[in-house]
Amino acid sequence: MAHHAYPVPEYGEDTLAECAEWWDRAGIVEDRGLLTICFFGMLASGFDFEPVMMGLRRMGNRAPEIRLIICGEGRISVIFSAPHTAWMVCISRAMCRGLT
Repeated sequence: MAHHAYPVPEYGEDTLAECAEWWDRAGIVEDRGLLTICFFGMLASGFDFEPVMMGLRRMGNRAPEIRLIICGEGRISVIFSAPHTAWMVCISRAMCRGLT
């Protein structure tokens, strides 16, 4: 995770363990065999996710080693679905850190 223009937060082991449990319950577990791509931020019309979703749909089961996790909240005119994609909302900075 790259931090741009703000301090790198520090989290205790207990906090990170709680976050790992939260991701486990959400069905997102560590898998070194997967390329995990994460987006953390506001979901607004300025972010064009449609080409990404189209690519994932086209790849389908031919590229099961890719996982996309989109975390954020906001207004998107179309809710996209694609294979290997998880949508999460309202997560904390510690939960973001728990994925790295």
